[in-house]
Amino acid sequence: MEQRLDSIDLRLERLVSGIEGLRDAADRQQSSLDRLEAVVERQSRHIERLAHMVGELTRAVSESARASQAAAEAAREAAQAARESAFWARSGVDAVRDLIEELRDRR
Repeated sequence: MEQRLDSIDLRLERLVSGIEGLRDAADRQQSSLDRLEAVVERQSRHIERLAHMVGELTRAVSESARASQAAAEAAREAAQAARESAFWARSGVDAVRDLIEELRDRR
């Protein structure tokens, strides 16, 4: 009977040792999960910052596109004004030539 109790006691000690080993492994795994959670949280914050930056860049690109369109329109208007100015300059030169020719003819 005592031998049987010793055998049961030995098995219980092994069982307790196994349970303690499982508990230690669970603690290590929990520690690893905690570290992983911290990494995931940091990555999440980085992603949020990147999303914010992408939003800012998108707005900046949009504003730049609008500014480029406005500049292109201003350039078109300036080109048209230059064409009109050139037309009037040629007309003025022609008028001066005609006047010079008329004055020469009168002499």
